[in-house]
Amino acid sequence: MAKPMTAKRFEQINGAMNMLHDEGVPPKIAAAMMHEALHVTPEEADQMIELLAAKGE
Repeated sequence: MAKPMTAKRFEQINGAMNMLHDEGVPPKIAAAMMHEALHVTPEEADQMIELLAAKGE
């Protein structure tokens, strides 16, 4: 089971995801970009994609 991310880590990743989303970058591409830039783990990326999907974006 993946450990839950901290609130600070969530805000860091969420801010980047929102910025990329605002630029029209698809979530899967944004996750790949953040994996490189923020060293986001696949588990963290999956959590963010699920959260974005839940928000209907």
